Order: sequence, then structure tokens, then C-alpha cells
Amino acid sequence: MRGCARSPSSWDGWPQTREVAPWHQDLSYYCVTGKQVCSVWLPLDPVPKSVCVESVAGSHSWGKLFTPVRFIDHTDYEYPPGIFDETMPDIEGNRDDHRILSWELEPGDCLVFHMMTIHNAPATVDYPSRRRVFSTRWLGDDVVYAEQRPGKMSPEIEGLVIRPGEPVDEDDFPLVWKDD
Repeated sequence: MRGCARSPSSWDGWPQTREVAPWHQDLSYYCVTGKQVCSVWLPLDPVPKSVCVESVAGSHSWGKLFTPVRFIDHTDYEYPPGIFDETMPDIEGNRDDHRILSWELEPGDCLVFHMMTIHNAPATVDYPSRRRVFSTRWLGDDVVYAEQRPGKMSPEIEGLVIRPGEPVDEDDFPLVWKDD
């Protein structure tokens, strides 16, 4: 299993903000592809269900890689045709059509989900403190470099020459566990 050394991310929901993380898949932002990919969402403070990340149950098995969305304005990044299967469906406008899951979490709890799971993080309008979260990405043995995608990728790795289909073995994705 490999971790992503340079790009742990966090979505800090500032207290009483209307800012919402858009519905997205984490894998769309990464320079890798494979089935053994997961995100870990680890709260540093108590997180009530009302401000916890929301996930669309079963969306990881839809078999579609959706165009990444800008967090700043919720618009699609512009990519040439064929890199992604389609744009993100309107989950928010069609919430009743999906089984949306969310949880109440305490420090020490974590959510582990497939990087193709569609998810978001709601606003913290009615929550008096920050939603501090540490997120990491983990890669299994089947993960290989993806076709170099134009635009911003995560992690932003300087000087990496991606050879599509080759195993991920760079220092930026350190091996943290191996089953002998």
C-alpha cells in the first residue's frame, strides 16, 4: 500500500460559513488509476452529522470517472474530450434520487471510502466551530500512472515524467506496507 507523500488535503469548514465542497470524486484529481484506491477522512474535532462529509452510496461502482470540479466556484475544469466519462451529475438538485450517507464522528473516528465515491462537505452555517479534517489518499498494488492530464493535478509533483500504465513507485508515493 502506498501513501501520497506530498498531498494530504484538508477541507477546513470555517465556522458559520455557507461555503460547500462540491460533489466530486477524489480520483479525478489524481495522476493515477486503479481499483485499489481509497481516501481517509479523519476529523480532528467532533463533527456532527449535519456538517460531516456526505457520500452517495454505491457511486464508486458506477464505473464512471467524472470531470473534476473547482472548489472555488463549482465549475468543471476544462479538459479535452475523452479524458473523463462525463460531467458530475447534479446530485444536490436530485438528492431524493440517491441514497446519501453521513455520520456523526468523534476525534479518532475516520471514514475510509473508495476514491471514485461521489461525496461533498456541507456548509457549517449552524455549527459554531471549525470542521478541521485531515484527509489522505492510499494506493494499492494495482495502481498505475494515468495518462498525463492537462491542468492542475494532485499531488502537484514537480519534474515527474508520467509513463501511463507503469506502476507507481516514486518517492512521492512511498511504500508504507507490503504483504510478503
